[in-house]
Amino acid sequence: MQVMIGVPNMGMISSGLASWLMTHERFGHDTKIIPMQSSIFRPLTKNRNYIRDVFLDSGFDFCLQLDNDIIPCDNLINMVDNDVDICSAHLRTVKNSQLMTLCMHERDDGYIPQNVGNGLVECDAIGGGCMLIKREVLEKVEFPYITNECASEDFGFCKRAKESGFKVYMDFRFKCSHYTMCYL
Repeated sequence: MQVMIGVPNMGMISSGLASWLMTHERFGHDTKIIPMQSSIFRPLTKNRNYIRDVFLDSGFDFCLQLDNDIIPCDNLINMVDNDVDICSAHLRTVKNSQLMTLCMHERDDGYIPQNVGNGLVECDAIGGGCMLIKREVLEKVEFPYITNECASEDFGFCKRAKESGFKVYMDFRFKCSHYTMCYL
């Protein structure tokens, strides 16, 4: 499989991610890193759609978007072997002083996280920090600008993809570190 890797960023990435990008194990897959242009750092949706456009001009099978504060696990590229529409590695964040996994299930009153799981789990939305997307999805779905109906561009993207008939997953076998600032 061919995997194009894009890092939405504001001009800098963590040293851990830079190290992973330069040394990651490809496990027999062909990978290419998309260089970013300084003129498109903001808003984030513009950054993600730039990566989408570059990817669509390539002949690659999957697009892996890694946020600049993510440290991927060594074998992350193997996530393509799932051959699913949209997938994230196990990724957590802090919200309202609570640690939560970004494997979300939509309910009438909003999204609730599934904090534990084994293997590949279907869900309604995942965070965009580590998002592996199949070509067919990006041919039909763009990253939306943030609206009142969706809290973030990643959940909005997942919602639009599901409305187009695609499925969203989190693979708990692959764990990434997420470096973020939070209050204690």
